[in-house]
Amino acid sequence: MNLISNWLAAALARRNIHYGWIMVGATFFAALVSAAAVGAPGVFIVPLQQEFGWSTAEISSALSIRFILFGLMAPFAAALLNRYGLRNVTLAAQVLVISALVLSLGMTSVWQLVLLWGVVVGIGTGMTAMVLGATIAARWFVARRGLVVGILSASVATGQLVFLPLLAHVTERSGWRIGLGMMCAILGIAAFFVFLVLRDRPSDVGLRPFGDNSTEPQAAPAPATAPIMAAALGTLRDASKSSVFWVLFATFFAALVSAAAVGAPGVFIVPLQQEFGWSTAEISSALSIRFILFGLMAPFAAALLNRYGLRNVTLAAQVLVISSLVLSLGMTSVWQLVLLWGVVVGISTGMTAMVLGATIAARWFVARRGLVVGILSASVATGQLVFLPLLAHVTERSGWRIGLGMMCAILGVAAFFVFLVLRDRPSDVGLRPFGDTSTEPQAIPAPTTAPIAAAALGTLRDASKSSTFWVLFATFFVCGASTNGLVQVHLIPMCLDYGIPQVQAASLLAAMGIFDFFGTIGSGWLSDRFDNRFLLFWYYGLRGLSLVALPFTDFSFYGLSLFAMFYGLDWIATVPPTVRLTTQRFGPERTNLVFGWIFAGHQIGAAAAAFGAGLSRTLLASYLPAFFSAGMLCLIASAIVLTIGRQPRPVVAQAAE
Repeated sequence: MNLISNWLAAALARRNIHYGWIMVGATFFAALVSAAAVGAPGVFIVPLQQEFGWSTAEISSALSIRFILFGLMAPFAAALLNRYGLRNVTLAAQVLVISALVLSLGMTSVWQLVLLWGVVVGIGTGMTAMVLGATIAARWFVARRGLVVGILSASVATGQLVFLPLLAHVTERSGWRIGLGMMCAILGIAAFFVFLVLRDRPSDVGLRPFGDNSTEPQAAPAPATAPIMAAALGTLRDASKSSVFWVLFATFFAALVSAAAVGAPGVFIVPLQQEFGWSTAEISSALSIRFILFGLMAPFAAALLNRYGLRNVTLAAQVLVISSLVLSLGMTSVWQLVLLWGVVVGISTGMTAMVLGATIAARWFVARRGLVVGILSASVATGQLVFLPLLAHVTERSGWRIGLGMMCAILGVAAFFVFLVLRDRPSDVGLRPFGDTSTEPQAIPAPTTAPIAAAALGTLRDASKSSTFWVLFATFFVCGASTNGLVQVHLIPMCLDYGIPQVQAASLLAAMGIFDFFGTIGSGWLSDRFDNRFLLFWYYGLRGLSLVALPFTDFSFYGLSLFAMFYGLDWIATVPPTVRLTTQRFGPERTNLVFGWIFAGHQIGAAAAAFGAGLSRTLLASYLPAFFSAGMLCLIASAIVLTIGRQPRPVVAQAAE
């Protein structure tokens, strides 16, 4: 088969086409089909329930195991690719997935579903996952690496968009076994294509990486002989020696768990209605107060972080959240819900919020700030992806109190981790910010002594003189109204109105989280390279179109799949360009304070949508007017963001905080 790839590489070279793009195409197709295989069980939940009588919770447990193994395999997948080569590992992964799916055609018990669709498919798909795309980009490209990673990341969304509606159609007409057999056949075609054209390195076909114009002889890489486990854990050991790694990890983990705590009430709305008889509007009023306080705390949170330090404020916030959630286990009246889930959780989650990520990026990084903000913003999506389906599963089986208790335990683990590793500035561990190559002595920042309220309100006074501030404030208001306050709170109960089970609705929210994870990180990369105003124009416009189109989907599988993809890709993608514009206009030292006030607008919008959508459901017996209104607001926001001037014009003095 090497003769085929060598001949193809030579033929393409005569037409000035690099074989690396064939690698991208083959990998895209393989990843596209694998993504369809990962998403396929969502199509089969109802048929399996009807044939075997398994509950949604039992089926979801297998899917949860698959997601966990899919993620845990990633570092070992990189070691496998280095040791055994791209083609061998990719082929082995696809054969493993095909074998598991073929064997599952004869399954009759839940344990077989867990073993085949959970364990084997999880390991098989995890053997390549996103690591394969990153390896292709690093080995085969010097130029256009970002584009290649973006193309290969898009295969996840494209695979589900192309194959899942077709799979649903075949399953509905001919049964789940025929649909699964079709999936196996497509995977077989992808495996054959990989076998024909995938090669490990450009030198295997007599080429240099795309964009490498050097004439020096290429050094042959030393063969990887280290054991797989040792290679993976050794990389973790080396990375863990960097304080930057632990600061990013701790912040991501803390934000991830906090996002799950913020999103959890969406799972609990129906159980609370059933137990206490509270209306949707009553529960939504508590969540609206939480969103308002969550946002209004943001500028004061920035001042708190500057005054008392990242670790102290983050720990205090998490202790407050845990305390309020533990106390809410015994609540019996709406006022207690408002006080604990509204006031206390709102204040405590607002003590860090998005401002913490902006502060980490500004203090610890000179280069790659947009990417860092993208990664930390993606923790919101990841928190929902990891925890909400699990929380829905536990709540459905054991009640909302058990689910809430589990949430408290996870928050406790996050708080302990923050206590161990979070630090305020690089200088605290003897480092310079990432990307700072200066050899000048670092200036020690003057201690912040200004009162918290004075620092926050003084920043608002100065920033409010700029029209840029008000445009960012208004567009972020729309961002909050169309995400946290609307979809995060009301999507699950709205799906229940249309006969979609709670766990399946939570899985839809998790699917949006998958798309948003990649969309937000991609947005961070884009915001470092392109005009942030035009990025926001496209993000708000696409979000608006997806919300306006939702009422016309009839809540079919195909319609909801399209909505989850388009909406999910830019759920929080607006954050990196908004933070970048804030830094450009107001300076890095006061980014967190100014962004805190902009984020307040986000949460005021979220509060308005949370209450408004609940009121719409109570008075009009439908959530759809709220979703349509939010879509129209997004289209307006996409237009007004272009009124921001092209050139940065700092207006806030760099005074001592």
